[in-house]
Amino acid sequence: MVWDIIVGAAGLDFAGLFGIALSNIFWVFALFCVSYIFFEGKRPLRAFVHVALAPLFIFSLLPFIGWSDVTGSFLAFYYVLDLSILKFAETIPFFAKRLVWVEEGVFFGSLIVFNIFMA
Repeated sequence: MVWDIIVGAAGLDFAGLFGIALSNIFWVFALFCVSYIFFEGKRPLRAFVHVALAPLFIFSLLPFIGWSDVTGSFLAFYYVLDLSILKFAETIPFFAKRLVWVEEGVFFGSLIVFNIFMA
């Protein structure tokens, strides 16, 4: 799916991209709503691209490099780390405005740390 989107965007195949979007219409609207809420309505198209492509890339990249999936003990490690870092980031004004970016950094950082040192 990710490679179809990349090839369609690189080749300017708007009909192919439109077909992919219509065959996954629920996920398009769900991710658009999530991105609109997370980014408080600012730059909705950019936010949608960010929120939609991040999980697509990570879930196609994990099996490719042979890392553990996002289940089980990783989730326990991630949630504890995420809660503590987000509570700390809320107290700093610079990070309080960018909690979505902090959370994403925590996710990718914890994924790397978990797969290199704990898996």
